[in-house]
Amino acid sequence: FAKKFLYEDFNSLYSFAFSRNPIDRVLSMFYYLYYKDGLKGHILRNIKSFRFYKEITFGVKKEFDIFLNYVYNIHIENRLKYPNFSPLDNHFATHTAPMFPDISENENIILTKIFKLDNINQALIEVFENCNIKKNPKIFKYNVRTKNSILKPSATQIKKIEKIYHKDFDLYESL
Repeated sequence: FAKKFLYEDFNSLYSFAFSRNPIDRVLSMFYYLYYKDGLKGHILRNIKSFRFYKEITFGVKKEFDIFLNYVYNIHIENRLKYPNFSPLDNHFATHTAPMFPDISENENIILTKIFKLDNINQALIEVFENCNIKKNPKIFKYNVRTKNSILKPSATQIKKIEKIYHKDFDLYESL
């Protein structure tokens, strides 16, 4: 989007992104979009036909399966049939979208640099240097709250995550 619509000189800009471990990212999405406030998360507020679920609790493993099925259906099975991501909305679709298509063109990375989010402080030092920013970057404590998650994905769930985000895994592991 930035290359196509915002910056005519995109190729001459220093561009960068942070890549997060895909499993950590999916767990974070789950807690943000689905599981917060029990089953009263973002998805169920937007799926009118599933209103009765607000009173039902399946348990976190089953709820994670339901969430993964929504993500899988949007990004793998139904993306051509349902371009508006019905019955989910664009907020859900964009938050669960794989990273790789956003940072590539014709399967080639179009950014100057990609950093692992785990190394945010060293990355920011490099970004500040490359952008000639004289101020020292703020030191961040990178705290992955999903590391202490009550949910530990099963082997089957991990396989589904790998299928949805296979290029994101390849990217993250190559950094």
